[in-house]
Amino acid sequence: MTIPHVKAIAAAVCAACLPSLVYAADQDTVVVTATGFEQKIQNAPASISVITKQQIEDKAYRDVTDALKDVPGVVVTGGGSSSDISIRGMASQYTLFLVNGKRISTRGTRPNSDNSGIEQGWLPPLESIERIEVIRGPMSSLYGSDAMGGVINVITKKVSNTKGWTGSLHGDATFQEDRDSGDLYQTNAYASGPLIDGLLGAKVTGLLSRRAEDKIVNGYNEQRLRNGALTLNFTPDDKNDFDFDIARELQDRDSTPGKSMAEESCRNGSCKPNSKSENRYEHTTYSLTHSGYYDDFNTTSYIQQEETNNPGRQMKSYNTIFNNQNQIFLGAHTLTLGGQYRYEKLSDNGNQLKAYEDVNKLTRWSWALFAEDEWAMTDSFTLTGGIRMDKDENYGDNWTPRGYGVWHLTDQWTLKGGVSAATAHRICASPPRPGDRLPAAVV
Repeated sequence: MTIPHVKAIAAAVCAACLPSLVYAADQDTVVVTATGFEQKIQNAPASISVITKQQIEDKAYRDVTDALKDVPGVVVTGGGSSSDISIRGMASQYTLFLVNGKRISTRGTRPNSDNSGIEQGWLPPLESIERIEVIRGPMSSLYGSDAMGGVINVITKKVSNTKGWTGSLHGDATFQEDRDSGDLYQTNAYASGPLIDGLLGAKVTGLLSRRAEDKIVNGYNEQRLRNGALTLNFTPDDKNDFDFDIARELQDRDSTPGKSMAEESCRNGSCKPNSKSENRYEHTTYSLTHSGYYDDFNTTSYIQQEETNNPGRQMKSYNTIFNNQNQIFLGAHTLTLGGQYRYEKLSDNGNQLKAYEDVNKLTRWSWALFAEDEWAMTDSFTLTGGIRMDKDENYGDNWTPRGYGVWHLTDQWTLKGGVSAATAHRICASPPRPGDRLPAAVV
């Protein structure tokens, strides 16, 4: 089956007039998601918002999803354990989640009948977060077609290997006025400090969360989250950083007859009692990252192994990613060059789909090369142009261009606008057959 060609044109133009004191504070905000290197937010070639550590501390947010409700252009749908996130009206699967620039890519490893909001359960607890960067609009030239709606990059606090140990512990509870609605309880912790002064540091985080089940038919189910993560940071000199990360997250979602589920199901005049629904989702991530900062050249490389298990559906996935990104500073030009290789494996022993052949094990490889040039044409105008080439085992080649301009009209007015493109996800009820065409590009 081939989905029809879809073409649209979207141009993002932003102008903001802010009081001088507020704008002065914003000028100090540094972002990395729009280009892969640090720059002030007003210079970033994207429509971008930042939720700072101070904002997270000042407001009673429960998690990242809760914090994103205040960001313009971001829509949080659903509620309870089924909250999902979309940007600028695009479907939620076109919002790419990153943690410290590394992607979370597990949405494709669960059936469409599962509830929304599972991916948000893999995000770090708020106590460990330094800031959250949100890009509204396509960023496919750097991140691929997953980022057609936008990008949410959760950046955690850096490991300290020179100062003493620091940490924090936070707990909260929400008691519903309507006692048929489930109460919420949550505790999250963070600690970081040196193991070998000036050379090796560690960071540990943890989260325990529970939302009790509603006593309302078709209400929210019970959700339990348990997350833990460890980061080791090795700094042999002032130009090189190595991070080893391991994270493990568990989610349980239960629905009980007579509570959030009807006691019985009736069809064609006959009724049968429902049984309790219990679903578990397991997610484990390992990664090794190197960052190098040299005179006119920066580089960041990482390899990541992501494992997801859905025991109730007998589904397991293994995603391996190698990513390299480099910046070369040449006067008025900043070049970004890089590439990515992905190998994905899915085992679906619970698959009930009867296609022209039974499918319960799939593998796929893909790779990409990308390049961007940020050209400071004048003191007030910067033009960014980029291109990405994706090569997929099943779907062949795809080229993704991008152009974006940033014009500082005055100290208080900035005009931004750009055009980008991406490739829509394939939507089919059967495996691809020879001769099937690649989904059309969306600009």
